[in-house]
Amino acid sequence: MDLPDSLDDDLARLSTDLSDLWNSQKELNRRLENLLKVSGQWGVMGDLLVDIRADIDHMSWHMKSIRKPLTKITRYAYRKDLDSK
Repeated sequence: MDLPDSLDDDLARLSTDLSDLWNSQKELNRRLENLLKVSGQWGVMGDLLVDIRADIDHMSWHMKSIRKPLTKITRYAYRKDLDSK
């Protein structure tokens, strides 16, 4: 991305958080689809709901974690854009 070395850690966090959010979203979608298929299977439904809660908690953690590096890299991008005009 042609970022300065000082943003390496932020880029690593941003990349990890985005990847985990994307994968968690796909997993959450899969679990929700499965939830619609298990009518009357209360044990399976309970397991899926626990897993859905874990997915949401995991996504929530990454949504908090991503804010700082996302903001820093966004500000850098806008500064670079202004400098090029």
